[in-house]
Amino acid sequence: MFIIMERPEGRTVSGDHKVMEEVEDMIKNYINLKTILSAVTGLIVAFFLLVSSTPLGMIFGVLSFLLNFIPNVGSAIACVLPLPIIALSDQVLWQKTVALAGPVMVQLYVGNALEPQVFGEALNLSAISILLALVIMAYMWGLPGAVLSVPFLGIMKITAHHTDHPQAKYFLTLIRESYEVDVEKDAFWAALRAKRDERDASQMELMIAREKELGSYENDEEDEEEAQD
Repeated sequence: MFIIMERPEGRTVSGDHKVMEEVEDMIKNYINLKTILSAVTGLIVAFFLLVSSTPLGMIFGVLSFLLNFIPNVGSAIACVLPLPIIALSDQVLWQKTVALAGPVMVQLYVGNALEPQVFGEALNLSAISILLALVIMAYMWGLPGAVLSVPFLGIMKITAHHTDHPQAKYFLTLIRESYEVDVEKDAFWAALRAKRDERDASQMELMIAREKELGSYENDEEDEEEAQD
């Protein structure tokens, strides 16, 4: 995660690799957004549990943060975990109500409203495709597969988007949420790459001009012509 977060844009793979560049950007955005949303969820859940004097409230907040990295299923598990503690505790009625209703409302809002809206624009994946990817990868690889299911599906989507093949395009229609979002992203990447090429060309011109001033500029084409003569 540290390497991905600190990597300069488009520099994980050298050369003109559009797919890898977009994959890298997608993974960075997913980690950023998922970590922020999970942290907010964990803090609010811990707040409700601490206010209601629930035993191990902070621990359940940390577990909510960690389990939120598992799409869809993680939030449900986080709601179920504190139930035995709440049922056996000596809390009064209003405290148990807050301890039960507060985390459930938070998980329902984050899982069913906030995250789909945020990730719908960032990853452009349909909800059913995310759920199916979660089930298949969790069956194949267990907990690591569940955590990696959404980034892996995003990589498959980006690859299919840039693959000129009928099966790839059909698969893309099955997992993509909106065609217009991909069109907007293509326009964004085209503008970004054009701006980057213009910046690189300007930096190269400045470097060549500076080398000429210092007398250290060597023109490979002129050297080749002299060698041929």
